[in-house]
Amino acid sequence: MSENGKKLLFIVNPVAGKSAIRMHLLKVCETFQRAGYDITLRVTLSSSDAERFARDCGEYDRLICSGGDGTLSEVVNGVVASGASTPIGYIPCGTTNDFADTLGLSSNIKKAAEFAAEGEPVLCDAGTFNGKCFTYTAAFGLFSEVAYITPQHIKSVIGRAAYLLNGAESMLDVKPQHMRISVNGEVIEEDFLFGMISNSKSIGGFKGLGGISVELSDGLFETVFVKMPKNFTELQLIMRAFVEKDLRREFGVYSLKSPEVRLQAFGDTPWTLDGDYGGAPAEVNVKVLPGAVRYVANII
Repeated sequence: MSENGKKLLFIVNPVAGKSAIRMHLLKVCETFQRAGYDITLRVTLSSSDAERFARDCGEYDRLICSGGDGTLSEVVNGVVASGASTPIGYIPCGTTNDFADTLGLSSNIKKAAEFAAEGEPVLCDAGTFNGKCFTYTAAFGLFSEVAYITPQHIKSVIGRAAYLLNGAESMLDVKPQHMRISVNGEVIEEDFLFGMISNSKSIGGFKGLGGISVELSDGLFETVFVKMPKNFTELQLIMRAFVEKDLRREFGVYSLKSPEVRLQAFGDTPWTLDGDYGGAPAEVNVKVLPGAVRYVANII
């Protein structure tokens, strides 16, 4: 038992990214012990393990997870379901670690572990997708499937390039997603190339994709919906909008902030939630959970 009697739940995904945590596990545990924690270690063997382990977080002073954004998403689902307010520390070991970048966390495992153990928790929003929690993004259309259709062994070998390669390949078979979107009292119905509802400064490893400021605890999502271009001129306008971060409707891009978005799909529309497959529901209701999670974060 530590002198302070602090209890830590440490959830580890040993296959995330390039399995780097395996080589650092003992050192990381030593770091936690020096910070005064008694450690309970849980290793995930299959999907949903992290969520199941996290449901027991109420008896701990802090929960730290090591893995990718998908592991963190599972942990958040477990913590929210538990009703506890246990601070969540995160050691990012995935392929892109989008949300870790948003939280200001180091990609160095040693530094990330030290901060996860000793940093201060910050209240942040989370989201629900038809009742299921997600941490930073729900998306459909072009590139949104890339994260979960790219084989893990390819992600581990070539990293972020895996997303780009699979995304470029998907350009050869683009089909529009006809959606009716209700947001901020407005109804938008179009054929869309892409859509995302997010609370992150980085998506798929690209920073500032939304072109609008991101506040992690303002009770609002940043939403971007891109119309399907009808010709090369419209495609050029869309590309210009993202390059210049000038997301105007006349350029074919709807960019808004909102606490809730309702969508109706006309046809099969797969979604990705935090990089994992989120199903293809005909109707979707996405809501902000204001200040639902306490992350150990370095947010300026």
